[in-house]
Amino acid sequence: LAEYDKQLLDTVKKQKEDIETTKKMGVPDDIAETTIPLGTSFHKDGSIIGSVFKIMFLVGLFGTSLATTGDVLGVFGVALLANLLITAVPIGGGTISEMLIITMLGYPVAVLPILTIIATIIDMPATVLNVVGDDVSSMMVTRMVDGKNAFQSEEKYTTVYASNGKFIISTPLIELEKRLDPAQFVRVHRAHLIAIDAITEYQRLPNGHFTIKLHDKDHSVIPVSRNFVSNLHSL
Repeated sequence: LAEYDKQLLDTVKKQKEDIETTKKMGVPDDIAETTIPLGTSFHKDGSIIGSVFKIMFLVGLFGTSLATTGDVLGVFGVALLANLLITAVPIGGGTISEMLIITMLGYPVAVLPILTIIATIIDMPATVLNVVGDDVSSMMVTRMVDGKNAFQSEEKYTTVYASNGKFIISTPLIELEKRLDPAQFVRVHRAHLIAIDAITEYQRLPNGHFTIKLHDKDHSVIPVSRNFVSNLHSL
């Protein structure tokens, strides 16, 4: 019980550190605090790859045939079940999952020590893959949920203004304008394409120029070219 409590506290501590890390990367609090805990329990890229590695080691050791699609799918199915056991049983789940692999694939129990050694070797890189996968998933969720507020052309690249910050893509602005829905995005400048829903303020400056403010975390201010002012007036 004491060992279980210690492992549980270590998991919670690492989870909190991972959440703080993703927040520093620009992931909103609500998304980070939802996706990271879920990923810790269910999104285990490294653990599944580790299970497949163990199975393939046994396949090579015993010369098992994987000639058909069913054989390959069987390997992935066993790996998935083994990974679920690791999730469900905090202490000893690894050994139980290895026994599951051995039993379901019909190998002798004598190979268990070999799988245990392999598990010890790959445990650290598997954990790294698990954590990185959770971070990437949280960023993907952010991209899908928060969306894109604006695009700015900068020579060969395009800067994307999202609710959680900025990032760069290689697609030219003129190509993006062709792909995006004109009912949702408006051209306000030769170098700026803006999401209509992202505009929070439209202002005329003393010098006669116009600007718009976005609702991203930086409250970005985008200049409006005189040639495109009519686009905003028609909204």
